[in-house]
Amino acid sequence: MFRDQREDISPCCRQFAGWPPFSDSLASCSLRVPWFHRRRLTRPDRIPLPSSSPPIEIAANEGDDLLKEDDELLTDSDDDLLEDSDDLLDEDDDLLKDEEDKTAEPAEEEKATPEDAAAQHAALFVESRYPSANTCATCHPKHYREWSVSQHAYAQLSPIYMAFQMAVNGLTSSTNGDFCIRCHNPVGMNIEESLFASNLDRAPTSREGITCVVCHRVNRNYGKVSGRLALAEGDLFTPIYGPKGGEELERFLSLPTEYRVVTERGEPGRAIHTEAEQFFQLSTPAFCATCHDVTLLNGFRLEEAFAEYKRSPAARNGVSCQDCHMGKIEGVDSGYEHGPAAVVGDVPTKDRKLTTHFFAGPDYPVIHPGIFPHNVRAAEFKTLREWLQFDYRAGWGTDEFEDSISDDHKFPESWESIDDRYDARDILNEQFDRLKWAEGKRLEVLRNGFHLGDIVVEEASPGGIDFSIDVINPTYAVDGLRSGPQLNPRPTLS
Repeated sequence: MFRDQREDISPCCRQFAGWPPFSDSLASCSLRVPWFHRRRLTRPDRIPLPSSSPPIEIAANEGDDLLKEDDELLTDSDDDLLEDSDDLLDEDDDLLKDEEDKTAEPAEEEKATPEDAAAQHAALFVESRYPSANTCATCHPKHYREWSVSQHAYAQLSPIYMAFQMAVNGLTSSTNGDFCIRCHNPVGMNIEESLFASNLDRAPTSREGITCVVCHRVNRNYGKVSGRLALAEGDLFTPIYGPKGGEELERFLSLPTEYRVVTERGEPGRAIHTEAEQFFQLSTPAFCATCHDVTLLNGFRLEEAFAEYKRSPAARNGVSCQDCHMGKIEGVDSGYEHGPAAVVGDVPTKDRKLTTHFFAGPDYPVIHPGIFPHNVRAAEFKTLREWLQFDYRAGWGTDEFEDSISDDHKFPESWESIDDRYDARDILNEQFDRLKWAEGKRLEVLRNGFHLGDIVVEEASPGGIDFSIDVINPTYAVDGLRSGPQLNPRPTLS
């Protein structure tokens, strides 16, 4: 009996083809799928083969020379592989029986709904236009780790922002349009997603807010346009834009066999950008002004970080936004790190000036840690809806919790496997480490941006005490004191 030939396909190729893995859970498979075979925007185990697919049987042609009776490979006399005593072909061999059972009665497989198929098709379509940060993480792990827990990465996921922009559009009969969301989610607006779509239903790159392509696929100086900017479309092979140009990339491309990179779609190997073009404006304060200087139609200055900066000592001294917000120390002109901008197949590029992509600010995330920070493993493991069902506060996936529950304890279908719960906890422990690191960076920028003067008691009585205190910005700039719409807790001083 011949097995279904699809079972002979390697796990890597099965996942690339969209077939389910051998195991019931992606997490239980110990194989690490090469990144260039992954479809990061889909769940391969959600696109099973139709249960009606017949097993592939191979019929032998009586005249086939390969199967002649006198074929030495199949003779009973001297073929040790096919001896009657061979344990592998014993009648009571459980493995062989299992295979025969599987061939005779194919197991029922989960059927993909039209809605699932449509969502996954849409996600792949968006990836071909605007690659996800999860794709970029393969060669840019340092930049990805910093960005993944940043407020840029949180821009579209913030429930406070979402509630605000939904309320404003509701109160204005949608005449406010994309005024808020086009800064928080440029990809979503470029692909014309609905203003009112849930984040659970948006394309993965859209949910990433100010993601990689939002800055590195801009090739024109738009100026202060309140976030209304067009992003250059294209897949991973399409040129990207940066402050340095493509000299180091060209060196890599000239040695494809050494670095095992490919620049043609469909070729096996490690996909890479074909060009990296210099875009000088990316490293200037004016580039930040595209979103960080917002004026309403009636002239109301909603956010004026760039305008404040232009009037500051920092601007007069030639200190840029990037110098304080992408340097070694948050909030201080402290110089930059040096190191490889990319690591391609464990081979680092030449050292150069490195900017941090965290952009520290005062706000904290308030959503499920399985969803934020962005995490490649988390995205491949479960969907956003499934992560929202994971009760991490109850201790799921910890020894204390798992040892305390009864065998008939009820879990959502996605979390019935104890292995899945332990794997999820492992991912969340990584998330908590990132959040703790981010908290330290937030405190760093606040301590550098705000100093307190002496406390002056104005009046003291049995009923209380009135006092005043000066809050001083010790840095060159003044944009930390007054800028920004007051959607999240931050000081507003007069």
